[in-house]
Amino acid sequence: MCPVWKLLLLLVILSLNSSLTTTEKLITITEKTATREEGSCITINCTYKAQEDMQLLWFKDPQWNETVNKFNGIIVYSNTKDRPQSPQYSSRVEYQGGYERNGSQSASCTLRIKDLQMSDSGTYSFRFIKGENKYMSKPLHLTINPNPCKVHLQYPQKDTFIESDTVTLQCSTSAQCQSYPEWQSYSSANVSEPTREDEGQDKVSELQLKVTWMDDGRTLSCRPPGSTDDCQARKVTLAVEYAPRETKIMVSSEDVKEGETVTLYCSSKARPNASYMWYKDGKNVFSQSTENYILNDVKPEDSGEYRCQASNHHGKKDSTVRMLNVKYAPKGAQVKVEPSDVNKGDEVRLTCLVQKSNPEVPQNSYRCYKDHSEFQGHRKELHIPSATPNHTEWYHCQANNGIRSTDSSSTEISVKYAPEGTSIQGSSEIKLGSALHLRCFSNASPEADRYSWYYKSEGKLEYVVLSHTTQEFRIEKVAVQDSGWYMCSSSNVIGAESFSTAFRVDVH
Repeated sequence: MCPVWKLLLLLVILSLNSSLTTTEKLITITEKTATREEGSCITINCTYKAQEDMQLLWFKDPQWNETVNKFNGIIVYSNTKDRPQSPQYSSRVEYQGGYERNGSQSASCTLRIKDLQMSDSGTYSFRFIKGENKYMSKPLHLTINPNPCKVHLQYPQKDTFIESDTVTLQCSTSAQCQSYPEWQSYSSANVSEPTREDEGQDKVSELQLKVTWMDDGRTLSCRPPGSTDDCQARKVTLAVEYAPRETKIMVSSEDVKEGETVTLYCSSKARPNASYMWYKDGKNVFSQSTENYILNDVKPEDSGEYRCQASNHHGKKDSTVRMLNVKYAPKGAQVKVEPSDVNKGDEVRLTCLVQKSNPEVPQNSYRCYKDHSEFQGHRKELHIPSATPNHTEWYHCQANNGIRSTDSSSTEISVKYAPEGTSIQGSSEIKLGSALHLRCFSNASPEADRYSWYYKSEGKLEYVVLSHTTQEFRIEKVAVQDSGWYMCSSSNVIGAESFSTAFRVDVH
């Protein structure tokens, strides 16, 4: 029969194996041991089965505390305020979390530590807590070897420099190293060659830089002699204040049409950031500090030369001029008639004119209309070699420059001519004592306003001129002697008289 203590021991071993198997499935760290040099960096690759609202912790040298029922140790990373990160790691640790792209619940818990110290030797474990579920990964054992040639960087502790300041930076390493620290990324006309000297127990490479605006954001790097390990490098990024440079304008659209919205953008390089003023044709139009100038419902008069001015407390810089060309449909279309007074037989020219248009109207993009019918095709100028009364009508034209068509108002051409086709209307047979009513008709423009009447009795050879000079000729009571031949003539301001044919009247 198996002793009780052996049975209990077997249960404990089975429980531990089960727990280890579960932990390995939930948290995976690819390495068990790692060795690095002092001053370098390490990336500990780690994945875990993620859920929402989990407490995530990285420990160095964790120890279980039975009293408080939790692990104690140096907290290298934490996502909870209850157990904050240790200050000695706050500037040196980067937690590379995030879900994997395969869509599973597997997430990254990878940890990167920079500028490793001798005190960083030890064991590192990842722990997550979700309610009552608490798991700790297997540890990674990290060993840090001494590196007497690691470098230290000294530079003025200022937030920003002013353009033309001289900045001195010192990179030092231990005197035990045979060579001096090496500078990278300092190639500039304003940087002196590094000077090297021994200061007590250190070997020092000193760099002097007269900063310009182009040094803003420049990163200078120093490495141990002969090292190709970027983790061993020490870096500083410069912040330099300067007046605006490279000020320029961009436009939201090169093809701007009337009624649209267009935005002009002004940009410049400056520290601190610049404020902006806007000018059109040399005059200030907008002085708020925004870099955008928005024109809503743009009009033809918004066309012009624009520039912006960027400024901060170090100075000002104008942009180059940018032309804004607002396109619009033809405006002020009209029909010009030459000559203005048209007589029958005159040579007449009609021209379609627009006051302004952008772009200009092409020669073949005009249409002229007589009444509402197109007249003589797509031409700007129309030619009537010899005007006739049939050309009397209302004319208008249409101009199209590709933006939109514009119609002119209508212009009337009234062809003037002397009376023609003069004739007499009335009764040719009438009873004795009745009223005789004759009327003289003709075609004329303007209408005939002068008339003459003529009479020839039976058997006479010549007509006599009657005293009547109106369009209508009346005899209230006709007599026998009123029988005979009647004629009329009409004339207007154009001139020549037009005679009717003889009209026979018989009195019965």
